[in-house]
Amino acid sequence: MLENFAGNKNLISILNGMLKGGHLPHAILIEGADGLGKRTVARELAKSILCMNGTEFCNECRSCKLFDAGSNPDCSVISPQKNIISVDEIRSLRRRAYDRPDRCERKVYIIEDAEKMNVSAANAFLKILEEPPQYVVFILLATSASMLLETIISRCTVLTLNAPTFTEAKAVLKNM
Repeated sequence: MLENFAGNKNLISILNGMLKGGHLPHAILIEGADGLGKRTVARELAKSILCMNGTEFCNECRSCKLFDAGSNPDCSVISPQKNIISVDEIRSLRRRAYDRPDRCERKVYIIEDAEKMNVSAANAFLKILEEPPQYVVFILLATSASMLLETIISRCTVLTLNAPTFTEAKAVLKNM
């Protein structure tokens, strides 16, 4: 996973280890500045989790093809609307999370800009984060974990995405 991703080899190694070892936490918070690739990491991780042929996506199975088409029913992306993630959006997520996966063994919810949950939304999210269905994985993306409620942070595996060094970025660009 993410073999052409510039830098962050430790973070990629941790994620690959989680996938291959079958020790995937129910909630992963990826923090880092805008433009570093949080969404790219989240999408590849989600695709790997949902792949029907192993721990690294194959691009061949029905799940991978649906994912690439943006129509895998077992992956949902929650993004801020008008710069906020509302309590209604989180309540909807909670209701859907208890439905069994449609095609895959798991369901993945990617919450972009998680720090934009208002207080009511964050508290509503905390309820499912405390007792999630065993087949659900939440991937939260945020500029900084410190912008979220401490109770949410404490229930997530927090991974920090850093800017690649000049040498790392140059090596990736050279191979493109």
